[in-house]
Amino acid sequence: MEVLLHPGTFVGNWTTRDVHARLLARHRLLETDYRLGQLRYDLAKLRAKGMVERLGKSRRYRLTQLGLKLGVLLVKLRLRLLGPLGSLVAEPKRPRPTRNPSQVEEAFRQVDTALDHLCDAIGLVRAV
Repeated sequence: MEVLLHPGTFVGNWTTRDVHARLLARHRLLETDYRLGQLRYDLAKLRAKGMVERLGKSRRYRLTQLGLKLGVLLVKLRLRLLGPLGSLVAEPKRPRPTRNPSQVEEAFRQVDTALDHLCDAIGLVRAV
């Protein structure tokens, strides 16, 4: 999901080969570690849940509004709560604010604020 939320991906539409290449590069995987067929299977699952839609009969896809909203939430939860809880040593670096934030960056900020409130409520130390 994190790869699908990359600005170069969610802005327009993309093919499975585009996403596959970006995913392999981002996570430093070999093609045998995560095959194109596996990505297509995962996209089919995301389509079934209404998070991704296929454009006509082409091989191009895009995130739906639901996919964008849930994707931001899931990525933020993984980065802010699950990652630090799992390793107990990771301290994610906050990105610098941009001058003209996009809707996605604004959504990330809102989720960050909500997660800060959640951490305060349950007594977790927030990652700075």
